[in-house]
Amino acid sequence: MVWAVVTGLHVLGRLVPALQLTLSRAAATNRLPGRIQRGVVLGATALVAIAATALTLTLVNVSGWHRPSRGERPPAAARP
Repeated sequence: MVWAVVTGLHVLGRLVPALQLTLSRAAATNRLPGRIQRGVVLGATALVAIAATALTLTLVNVSGWHRPSRGERPPAAARP
């Protein structure tokens, strides 16, 4: 949990300035080259992250990555 929180804060700390550079309405002379490419990479990264999260969450229930509740027997594969 700690790793997830720290990683999330790190990603937000990097994402906000990247979005500001990408979406800035500054004068054309102040813009950095590659503005469109940064936007495409940020969007693609967000889509991959969402897809990976959705896939992982579906696999959690399929492969039995949960702790059995009280009274529930673990799956046969997990029994000694």
